[in-house]
Amino acid sequence: MKNQSSIEKYIDFLICEFANEHDLSRGEALAFLEKYGAIEFLNEHFDIEHTLSIEDALDDMMIICRENGGMLENIKSQEI
Repeated sequence: MKNQSSIEKYIDFLICEFANEHDLSRGEALAFLEKYGAIEFLNEHFDIEHTLSIEDALDDMMIICRENGGMLENIKSQEI
């Protein structure tokens, strides 16, 4: 059974790691990840994602965002 608090802590940690990896503020990272489906993906696939390395989880998040039209190259100019 999933513990919602554990899921939220895990997702919050990944948001912060994503922000650090891509030189974004936490708010910018959260907006980007929400807009392009990565947060929903993490909620739906927590059972699998939390068993992966942090690097693999971050890669999965970026893949989901790209598949949904999110491009980090111009995030500062995108309206999120």
